[in-house]
Amino acid sequence: MTTVKEGDRVSAEMHVVCGKCVQCRTGQAHICQQVQILGVDADGAFASYVLIPEGNIWKLPASMPLEYGSLLDPLGNAVHSVLAGPISAQTVVVTGCGAIGLLSIAVAKACGATKIFGSR
Repeated sequence: MTTVKEGDRVSAEMHVVCGKCVQCRTGQAHICQQVQILGVDADGAFASYVLIPEGNIWKLPASMPLEYGSLLDPLGNAVHSVLAGPISAQTVVVTGCGAIGLLSIAVAKACGATKIFGSR
């Protein structure tokens, strides 16, 4: 059964995991030994066409601008990275100010970092 159809407004998770290993079954799919990252291990979303498993698709509400949907995957990476350690009242350095780095700065600020330095 499919819940995604042509024309749906969607975003996608770029980590394609096996779903069967211990890590996948215990909520740690990001460290699945079989992970394939779209854009690294297979054609990514900048390809003319991309095949993405339905489980990696997130339907977007009609009220959400498509531009926001394009940032959900890098935002997930930023949130995961920033929350990997204590952040509140800390000084933070973000190396690299691409999409993930800039979102990491915003997440660190929202989580109470006192000083945030970004570098290219």
